[in-house]
Amino acid sequence: MPPPNIRRTRRGFTLIELLVVIAIIAILIALLLPALREARQTARMSISLSNVRQIGGAMVNYQLDNDGDIPMKLSYRDNGRASGWCTWSYGGKDNDEWWRTRFGGLFDEPGYYRPLNPYLYPDQAFLKPPNSRGPIKDCTQYRAFPGCVYWNEGHPIDESRGDIELPVFRSPGDQYTHQRRWPNESPEASSYDDVGTSYHVNIKWFYYLNDVQGLPFFDAFEEGLKRIRLASDFDTSSFVWIHDEVADIVANDETKRGMMGQFGRKNMSVMAFLDGHADHVYVEPFKYRTNDYTFVFPRASDVPPGG
Repeated sequence: MPPPNIRRTRRGFTLIELLVVIAIIAILIALLLPALREARQTARMSISLSNVRQIGGAMVNYQLDNDGDIPMKLSYRDNGRASGWCTWSYGGKDNDEWWRTRFGGLFDEPGYYRPLNPYLYPDQAFLKPPNSRGPIKDCTQYRAFPGCVYWNEGHPIDESRGDIELPVFRSPGDQYTHQRRWPNESPEASSYDDVGTSYHVNIKWFYYLNDVQGLPFFDAFEEGLKRIRLASDFDTSSFVWIHDEVADIVANDETKRGMMGQFGRKNMSVMAFLDGHADHVYVEPFKYRTNDYTFVFPRASDVPPGG
């Protein structure tokens, strides 16, 4: 006799089983999210480090072509006298139009005039702003350096700006500029969009020579560039050349003990050093010199005999 037909039924998931599976998935996601977030921040930081390495390498090449000088220059007014200098004139794209009219246009630095740009973008044609700048006839009168330029307030301002983007000067973590107070309608503007670069030249050595040691403006600038050119009394592997804005803020404010860096780590800044290498460094609040970095030259008392 053939066996009787046995009807089989398939049992589905119970509600409890389904909830358990959902709970397990949620726990796994919660465990993985921090790791994924950290991996994403590390990848973004790697891009920024690659950027400053390229900028640092270009700076070394610039030094070879210019007797050891680094691409830093003073800002001049219409009368040919230097009135200051800014941390973004070394390289980067055109800064925002806001800077044309502030401070008499003193810190308006179109990409055409930034000396490091041809080293990083040799095939890029930069727009020269007509009727806006001209060479000073006698730079040596003011003990300035070759190639100095100034804002000519007596000529009409060209309203056009280039739309050239220079990605190597943009940090993936750059979200807000600290170079000025933006109007309320655009608080999200980055340093790159504001002044043309996310990375700023270290000028703390200048303030140290000017304010602490009391050297006059030009003397402090010349003395600093001379020391950088010779590099005889400090370690170039720890002397900071450029950094993101975090370093500038934390090093100048002793209250910044928990400032979030651009890549999710407190008081951490991307830096390129004078020897061309780059690193992600912890900045101690209100400290210009640590074992990991230095922004200023050693004092006479710090230099060993014969050093």
